[in-house]
Amino acid sequence: MTTEHDIQQLILNRFRHEKYIVPNIHLRLGEADILLVRRSGYAEEFEIKLTKPDFRADAKKITKHTWYSQVFQDDNPLRCFGINRFSYVLPDSLGITADDVPDYAGLYHVRSGGGIVCIKHPPLIHKKKFEHWDREIAASCSARYMALRADSTRRAEQDRQTIDRLYKELESK
Repeated sequence: MTTEHDIQQLILNRFRHEKYIVPNIHLRLGEADILLVRRSGYAEEFEIKLTKPDFRADAKKITKHTWYSQVFQDDNPLRCFGINRFSYVLPDSLGITADDVPDYAGLYHVRSGGGIVCIKHPPLIHKKKFEHWDREIAASCSARYMALRADSTRRAEQDRQTIDRLYKELESK
């Protein structure tokens, strides 16, 4: 079974050339599984769902989805705040279609053989770009995440080298 971490890695791979990518970050309306800030300055939230019940339960997040749906309306004065695009990312085997997601949301499917494909492009909710202080926070979080990944990779390599050394010591005895 595909895990949330597996899907995050697919998203990180697909959008690796964008400005900032931060997994599991708390935003004004809750936690984003992935926050992406594009080079254009627009911010995009990716909500990962692994099961149909999980997808259906997400609709019960009244505050978040009411806000997104209201902000999406042209005459709303709040239209210039928050995330510019919102998308669901889920396994294609769930059978969720573009008709199943709200008007303000995009939809990406994770293919069973690997890879991620856009089913419904997320509409632009508003045109206000990520604020300076928001960019600083995203840059800091993105740098911290990349440092943690690098540290994890470095530790794994050190562990591998230690194991190799111990095997050689055992073989020589």
